[in-house]
Parts: sequence; C-alpha cells; structure tokens
Amino acid sequence: MIDVTMPRLSDTMEEGTIITWYKRPGEKVERGDVLADIETDKATVELEAFDTGILDRIDVAEGVSVAIGTVVARLRGPDEAAGGADPASDQPGVPRGARGGPGRFHEIRIFREVGSTHAAQARSARD
Repeated sequence: MIDVTMPRLSDTMEEGTIITWYKRPGEKVERGDVLADIETDKATVELEAFDTGILDRIDVAEGVSVAIGTVVARLRGPDEAAGGADPASDQPGVPRGARGGPGRFHEIRIFREVGSTHAAQARSARD
C-alpha cells in the first residue's frame, strides 16, 4: 500500500483542505494524474499522484482540513487486496499511517495553481 499524504506547499502552510476529489476508490491512477484540489492559506492547487496504482480508499472527505503529513488517501498495487489493514488506523485520534506501518509515504508533486475561477466555484459550492 502507498499512503498519499497532505503535502507542505509553502513555508507557512500548516494544514490544507481537500476541495474536490477527481478519482474514486477502485479507479486506476497513473503517475501525474490529478487526484484532488487542495486549498491552502495562499492558493488552490492540484494534488498529483507520485505513483501508479489503484485508489484503494479516500481517508479525508471533501471540505475537511487536515495537517501536513496526514494520510488523505491510499493507493494499492493491482496484485494487492482491496482495503488493506493498517494497524494504526484502528486507534482513536490517530490518522492512518501516523505510527508507521506497512505503507510508504510519498511527497506529492504540485505542478500548477488552479485558476481563480475554479477556486471561486469551489468556495461557492462549500458555502
């Protein structure tokens, strides 16, 4: 399993908000695919996949803010079973993968800022 974590997008960023998920569990993900839009204190940016796999689960819902490093989703290989167990995930108040476990943590590459019109639409949809 591969953990997708909330990336640090600026020196002042402490948390980010998932605005929109573009992939759903069970969908194939290629390296470079846009997984979601993330809103920070400065901009809305695209979260791109660093690895290829199948989106196994989404751990952070749209509209939810989480700290940098929090697992937001998990990818699995085509030969891995769906819904792999993470021993840390059953502990109350502990984000999935926070205590290590079998997953690998990857930085997420952010390539371009999402246009201001799209960001305004996302904010309007949340309000």
